[in-house]
Amino acid sequence: MGYRRRSSDSSQIIRHCIAIMSRLTWLGALTFGIVTSAMIYFGGHALVDSFSSVNQGLYAPLVDTIIGARARIFDRIAQAVLLVSCVIAAFKLIFGLASLTREQQSGVKTGTTLLSLFFRY
Repeated sequence: MGYRRRSSDSSQIIRHCIAIMSRLTWLGALTFGIVTSAMIYFGGHALVDSFSSVNQGLYAPLVDTIIGARARIFDRIAQAVLLVSCVIAAFKLIFGLASLTREQQSGVKTGTTLLSLFFRY
């Protein structure tokens, strides 16, 4: 039996997004990151607002403080996903342009690049 490390749910969300973005093109990774971070940000705030609107009792300020801390977690996760998607898209775009220069030198087509995206449309 091996030891299995348990990670937090927020780091698992980021890891899964990285795994998905690594399989996409640079434009797909950037689009996926923008859409996913918007869903996490607005969905998390909608969830937190629904919890805070239910509570109207004596302990409402305490519960709002605790729930407000959870809202900041959604903000940070959305920012991390957006940052990672920008970095992955930039690396894919840069290495795609590097393959374009190799492609021009050798005459062999190696993959999708920024210029081939413009020529396609």
